[in-house]
Amino acid sequence: MKIMSGALVAVLMLGASAAAQTPPPVMDTPSPPPPSANCANVPAPPPAPDGATISHSEMTRQRATYDAWIASYSAQRERCVEEIRVLRAQAEANAVAFEAAQAPYVAASAAWVTQVEVFNARASSTRRRDPRSVNN
Repeated sequence: MKIMSGALVAVLMLGASAAAQTPPPVMDTPSPPPPSANCANVPAPPPAPDGATISHSEMTRQRATYDAWIASYSAQRERCVEEIRVLRAQAEANAVAFEAAQAPYVAASAAWVTQVEVFNARASSTRRRDPRSVNN
């Protein structure tokens, strides 16, 4: 019987050792989409003309330059706002999935804490000594 117990313990120890050496599974999480718009590189606006001295034709030309810039800026801004919205939604979904994945670990930790407290309460009340222990 002692041989069977020893063999069982050896098998369990070898299995635990092999499990400890197994790398954790790789999470199949999608990578974020590549940025579609360079949100940090916004072209500078054209300088405002001097309304006191500019001619009518030059004001018309400057206004056309400004209108082209504002159209380009607005399109880039809309792309960036949408990209940020998508990335925030993806981050929120990842956070929810992460929290859900933690539930088994939280439950296991709580169970361990409870059982250690039960064990400590029982051990302190009975003060059992293990004859094989040198620390008791």
